[in-house]
Amino acid sequence: MSKPSKNSSFRGNVLPIAMIGAALLLQAGAALAESDGEAIYRFYCYQCHGYAGDAQTLASTSLSPPPRDFTSVSADEFPIERIVETVLEGREGTGMVSFRDVLNERDADDIQAYVLDAANSQWEEAQLPGWWRGFKAWVLDLVAVVFAFFLG
Repeated sequence: MSKPSKNSSFRGNVLPIAMIGAALLLQAGAALAESDGEAIYRFYCYQCHGYAGDAQTLASTSLSPPPRDFTSVSADEFPIERIVETVLEGREGTGMVSFRDVLNERDADDIQAYVLDAANSQWEEAQLPGWWRGFKAWVLDLVAVVFAFFLG
């Protein structure tokens, strides 16, 4: 067996492979950071506000006033500072308790970013005419049936 030469193709490929690996790790880290708000929301907030943010939960039926329905307002109507403050300090006269003992300010910022993004996309969808939402759902159902038919 011969010894690889100094001009081996392996050596020439190490740097590009390392750069590609580093870029993939950076992208994975960015994706993980982007999903932190959703993960935290789903762990701490969904019991009252629901996975969809619409406050349609069993817990919400026993709270007065009921939890905030994030889907009923646009992101422009949410004061950012108030969301972070509410997560960390709670809201007097409501069922919203303080999460300061278990969440830090970065966690609250991540929740706020997730809530604003999710609320805005759901609010925009809700503003579409009912006939369009129904048509869109019908088309998506039709596409699913066609795919199921062709895929067996």
